[in-house]
Amino acid sequence: MVRWDWSEASLRYWKLEGIVFSHNNKKANFQNVNFNKAHLKNTMFGGAIFENAYFGGANLENAYLKGANLKGAYLRGAILKNSRLDSTCLENAEMSGADLQNVKLWNSNLTGAKLQNSNLYCLMPIFTNLKSITRH
Repeated sequence: MVRWDWSEASLRYWKLEGIVFSHNNKKANFQNVNFNKAHLKNTMFGGAIFENAYFGGANLENAYLKGANLKGAYLRGAILKNSRLDSTCLENAEMSGADLQNVKLWNSNLTGAKLQNSNLYCLMPIFTNLKSITRH
């Protein structure tokens, strides 16, 4: 069941802090959405679909993304500090330069994810799939 369909929307620079967009039984669709430099602190995106979404420079500090699909998402330079990303699909995600301090990634799929120059301080990983992660 899809709660909201935001696919293809441009939410660049929008301030959407603290909003409940999605949870696991009512998922929101954000495929191909542009969140460039959006303020998304403390938002609830549980189970949301973000395939190929653009989060360049977005602030997702303390965001709840458990079970979300971020396959092919662009998160370069995004702030994800203290966020919940457990059980997410981050396959082929571009996360170079992202702030991943204290991010929870339990049971997440990072196959092909790019993490160059990412802040991985105190990362809490218990991955199910670590094949082909790029970190230089």
